Amino acid sequence: MKLILTISLLLISVSSHSKDIKGEMRCEVKSNYVVSNKEGKAKEYSGYADSFEVGDNLYFKFEIPSYDAKGTFFKLSDVNDSTEAWSYFNGDGTLTAKANGFFWKTASSNGHSISFKTDFINLDFILGNLVLTRYYKSDWNGYLVNHNPLSVSAQIATLDCRQSSDKVDEFIDYVKRLSK
Repeated sequence: MKLILTISLLLISVSSHSKDIKGEMRCEVKSNYVVSNKEGKAKEYSGYADSFEVGDNLYFKFEIPSYDAKGTFFKLSDVNDSTEAWSYFNGDGTLTAKANGFFWKTASSNGHSISFKTDFINLDFILGNLVLTRYYKSDWNGYLVNHNPLSVSAQIATLDCRQSSDKVDEFIDYVKRLSK
């Protein structure tokens, strides 16, 4: 009887996360500025060469894949899946549940952290950050900042984002259960 109960509990825990939990926002680039400093002189540009432009769509994806129950993946990419920002948390670091979301900071020194709430998302990665705030139902706005120390430049782009299916609350609920 104990063996049957033990096997049943194992099957329940394994099957409790049998599907990917993921969401996506389509974000239209509303403005895009790059400023650089070369030989002590500031220069402004409308973006980086071979990168997104005003009017382009970027896609913010957040996912907990079924094969990695403690792995959480965040990515901002263009339509060709060229990555603009990303972060991955695999259970290391500190996960703190909040009333309306969670905060996760990696244990490594790379500085990755995420604050993910029902109306606010802040993803800090090595060379920048992404901030999104909900302003109406599934409508979000925010900005992306990228730093490029090699070219002594920084980029800031403003975004207007939409979700076709709101998965934020489901995503938050699952991650908060990991902190227990």
